[in-house]
Amino acid sequence: MILHQILSGKTQTLTDLSTVINPHDGLMLIGDGCYQISNRKLTAMTSNIFARTQDVDCRGLANLAQEIDLKLINDAEWVGLTLRFNKVVSWK
Repeated sequence: MILHQILSGKTQTLTDLSTVINPHDGLMLIGDGCYQISNRKLTAMTSNIFARTQDVDCRGLANLAQEIDLKLINDAEWVGLTLRFNKVVSWK
């Protein structure tokens, strides 16, 4: 299981990711990666989707996050999440 950390709001990032992601992998949206919340490809990839609460809130995306059942986490939970997965890959 891999935790894919998305740091970019570019749609190409999810297109590239869709070729390698496994349904059991996790997605962590960080910084501008939170803009991917509005991309409908996101929920088709996995149900394990997380984002930093602070990043979602400062970008005004809290309502969209609720629509797709995104799990909002703090920094301590993010650290725990990285330990739960076998590998962590960052996409920028």
